[in-house]
Amino acid sequence: MDTEDSSAGSKSFSFSPSPSPELPLPKAMSSHPEQQNHNIEEEGKMNEPLPPRPPKRLKSEVWNHFEKTTINGEAKARCLHCNHLFSGNSKKGTSHLKDHIELRCTKKHMKLFDGHEGRVAITTDMWTASHQKKGYMAVTSHFIDDQWVLRNKTLWFVYVPCPHTANMLAQVLVDTLNVYNIAEKISFVVLDNCTTNDALIDVLQEKFDYDSLLCCGEFLHVHCSAHILNLIVQDGLEVIGSGIERIRNCVVFWSSTQNRLQKFEDKARSSKVDCSKKLSLNCKTRWNSTYLMLQSALPYKSVFANLKTQNPKFKFVVPSQRDWELAEIICDKLKRFHKVTELFSGRKYPTTNLFFRQVCEIKLALCSWSNSNEQVIRDMTEKMVEKFDKYWSNINGILSVAAILDPRNKLECVEFYFNEIYGDEAHVKVDKIRSLLYDLLQEYHGKFEIEDFVSPTSSRTGKRPTDFVTCDGGDDFDKRPARVT
Repeated sequence: MDTEDSSAGSKSFSFSPSPSPELPLPKAMSSHPEQQNHNIEEEGKMNEPLPPRPPKRLKSEVWNHFEKTTINGEAKARCLHCNHLFSGNSKKGTSHLKDHIELRCTKKHMKLFDGHEGRVAITTDMWTASHQKKGYMAVTSHFIDDQWVLRNKTLWFVYVPCPHTANMLAQVLVDTLNVYNIAEKISFVVLDNCTTNDALIDVLQEKFDYDSLLCCGEFLHVHCSAHILNLIVQDGLEVIGSGIERIRNCVVFWSSTQNRLQKFEDKARSSKVDCSKKLSLNCKTRWNSTYLMLQSALPYKSVFANLKTQNPKFKFVVPSQRDWELAEIICDKLKRFHKVTELFSGRKYPTTNLFFRQVCEIKLALCSWSNSNEQVIRDMTEKMVEKFDKYWSNINGILSVAAILDPRNKLECVEFYFNEIYGDEAHVKVDKIRSLLYDLLQEYHGKFEIEDFVSPTSSRTGKRPTDFVTCDGGDDFDKRPARVT
């Protein structure tokens, strides 16, 4: 039976192959051999382990002085100078590392003067911790580096056992200088004015090499000018101590508690008194704080009286009108000393060249105050002049030289002020300063002979330096035209 006939009566299906779409081949099985090899290489690279990530860069400059290490699983920072270990945990920052390098790493600081050929000036003082009743010595160096930058560095802050004799203090200071290897580079040692420090210098001169000192130690001891001003003013304030004490008691009473201070300020506002300047309590050992206390209390003199009138039970004595008048006069006079003290306290600029002019102007001011119409001012001035003359002979020599080396002053500055202070004897004093200047020049030019330096003749008239720093002390001779030399 034919197959076609047998299927005629039934539904037939025919399967004809149709072209199916081509599926993309895997990359590894690409039809092109070169592309296939390239894909295999890329896949191999993807399967390779990633290289280790480089350690995080230490950004702070302090890490130039430390090495990061791990000890017992803890991150540590080792000082490259003294090998001390500190926490190296990044969460704790680097402030403690910076403090170590700048303040405490003695071995790093010992290298501070390596290669330094100039001289170093030293200031030192004793400080007593009130809560410990222990004495500490601070030693600070001042020098000009090779880039002509004025530098100062605290070399030592050390506990000094009792008794604080001249020998004990001298030994601590010499030990500090030996640690930094600068004992033969010292130019001056600046100290406060007291008998112990005078004896200290005598001991130091025996311990130092005589030939290494500037002019054989003639200028080793420099009296602190700021401390001299403090002593001068303290002696003057003793004359009017009772009046100042009454004003101080008022300030103490109303600033002792927050409640009293608030009541005081409320009363001042109701009296239409400007409260922008707060009451300032003074420290009896610091005359400038006494000046600031008087200056802060003067605007409130009516407020003190009104509060006492409203409540006589308040336990303070209202200063008299005479007390306030004297306070105003004293503030006007002390303003000069306050500004000069601030000028002397600078650390980022040279001050030696400024001392002479300012101290001389104070001397001239004292001379004018001695003719005041107020007896109390004349009494105060007498005490201050006595103290001034006691120290003037100790400081005028080296300060005069510093002023001469300032191109704004030169020798005419010294001539002018000595003419004002010494009168007919001025030329003798100027000649001594000129001789001292040549001695120092010979010191720095050791092979030169003093005869090689020809001393210019002095006019002995002099001119006041024209760029004098005005202290606004209220005296007429403060206001002078400026001239650039």
